[in-house]
Amino acid sequence: MYKEPGKNEKEKDEQEIEKLRKDIRWELDNIKDELLDELEDIHEDFVDDIDDLRESKGDIKEELREALEDLKEERISLLSEIGETEEEIEDLGENAREQIERARERLELIRIKTEEQREKYEDKIRKKLEKAQRKAEKKASKRINISVDSDTSDEWRDWSDELGSSVSELIRKSM
Repeated sequence: MYKEPGKNEKEKDEQEIEKLRKDIRWELDNIKDELLDELEDIHEDFVDDIDDLRESKGDIKEELREALEDLKEERISLLSEIGETEEEIEDLGENAREQIERARERLELIRIKTEEQREKYEDKIRKKLEKAQRKAEKKASKRINISVDSDTSDEWRDWSDELGSSVSELIRKSM
């Protein structure tokens, strides 16, 4: 039984390379798990931010509803006043027309206030959405650095040299 001398070395090299591949896969799986955990934490933070924003939205809506109700009540009061004034026009003459005109002017002011309130709260909501979006983008673009001891680092470099790729490239490909 004669064996070729190069063949036995070749088998050993292939076994070593296969062992290295298994070790790299195991390390990469660990890195992948760490990255997934970090991504899950970022996702949870983002969900919390969205919940906070939803709560703020509810508060703003309630404030708007209250302001709108006040304005509606004032509008109804003014319309009632206008109606009463119109009935008295015949009795009061020109003075009544001035009161009607003042009531209409106040009604127009209420419309303007309503629009300003709406714009104010839309601006608040927009700012909060932008803030949440910036926060989410900041968390989403977080870079993860992996630190290993020098022996592991040297071992990984040796593997990457043997496999013809950089350590970073091997990690990216395994993800």
